[in-house]
Amino acid sequence: MVKKLIIQIGFVTEERSLLTKLTVKEQIEFYGTLKGLNKEQIDKLLDEWLEKFEITGYKNRKIKELSKGNQQKVQFISAVIHNPKLLILDEPFTGLDPINVKLLKDAVIELKNKGCSIIFSSHQMEYIEDFCEKLIILVKGKPILNGNLQEIKESYAKKNILIKGDINIEEIKNIEGVLSVSKEKGEYVVKIADISVAKKVFAKIKDKDITKYDVVEPSLNEIFIESVGGIHE
Repeated sequence: MVKKLIIQIGFVTEERSLLTKLTVKEQIEFYGTLKGLNKEQIDKLLDEWLEKFEITGYKNRKIKELSKGNQQKVQFISAVIHNPKLLILDEPFTGLDPINVKLLKDAVIELKNKGCSIIFSSHQMEYIEDFCEKLIILVKGKPILNGNLQEIKESYAKKNILIKGDINIEEIKNIEGVLSVSKEKGEYVVKIADISVAKKVFAKIKDKDITKYDVVEPSLNEIFIESVGGIHE
């Protein structure tokens, strides 16, 4: 029973755990055999994954000869070659360039859509927002935030207003409930205490030359910083 359960699990560790003197094919055959696959099954699945990750020419290359990004792809393939029902990812995108991040993210989403349950551990909030449905934030092993990701964001009182156009920053800052005003990437970011303040801000700028006015949920990064606060070390 325990062996059957283990075979249904895939795990990508933060630190690469590869047998670097082996070729890519030998590495995947080793892990695939441990997961109950025969060599014909492994070879077929490996070819599919190598094509998906755009490294078909590396099948017989030694792992130590590959770049860090391509080694991470091989590690990912090692974890999913047997189509696990549960996949555990620990900081899987660390050190990857944007192209390789996208390839791995697409692969994770594809597995998720096929019914694979995924536990994703990361300090990079932007990745969590991309494809996680439920969230738990732990500090010193204790949960300080737990629940459906979208519900957490919607229930968070503070909001952001994104504005493009000609506005008087000081006038906006003086509105009760406005926490701060900053300019980022060509637009003003107005942080407000709650959604009711949005009407006050709009009333102040509605006659101005405005090309964008959008009330959005705060980023998960903002929620994380405020939730953790002084208890973070």
